Amino acid sequence: MSRLQVILFAFVLGAAGLVAAPPDYPLVLEDRDGQAPLPDHVRPAIEASLGVDADVWFLFQFREAAGENLHVYLKPMLTSPRIRIGTWMLWGNPLEQRSEPVTSRSFTYAQVSPRDQPFSGDPGIPGPDAGMPFPVYGDFDGDEMVAFVDQVRSNRRIFRDTPGRDEELTMVNVSVVGDRWSVWVTRQARNRFVEYARFTFWKTEDGWRLET
Repeated sequence: MSRLQVILFAFVLGAAGLVAAPPDYPLVLEDRDGQAPLPDHVRPAIEASLGVDADVWFLFQFREAAGENLHVYLKPMLTSPRIRIGTWMLWGNPLEQRSEPVTSRSFTYAQVSPRDQPFSGDPGIPGPDAGMPFPVYGDFDGDEMVAFVDQVRSNRRIFRDTPGRDEELTMVNVSVVGDRWSVWVTRQARNRFVEYARFTFWKTEDGWRLET
């Protein structure tokens, strides 16, 4: 079969719906107020680096002092009603037209559902209701992470009631070093991140104690 015949055959199959279209790479912005178009150069670069069959879940774009940054999240490798665990990589500033990640190392993420909203089925595109996945640095047990996040979310010193404002607590990342668990959070109001804060907990026999 000639090259032209192969191209025509692939075209006919595609038109007939027998060849699946390439999956979307949803781009989630930091304020999560909808999604944004993916810059043209990003998808070919990711496919060239990770392969066309890479199980990309979504891309997360956020702003830092140094500029825009992009996280590439792969689909969860472990899923339960309360937690999803997988890997992500730091791609860097998407405007720099990078051809590979900033670092070839993959990092671990976790996504913990609210107690009354367990995960089910396809992960879909993460949003405020389910809680965004967050990077985890250090070794951890899934059940312990669920218990830790539940305790963080229910701690009134971290998540304060503010009358007249619709606030949401967002986990930014968790670091585990022995019995020392540190967490960065943001308090989000009206689709804008209003405050970053870091808290340290110490694991005890009864849970975690917030360092004062």
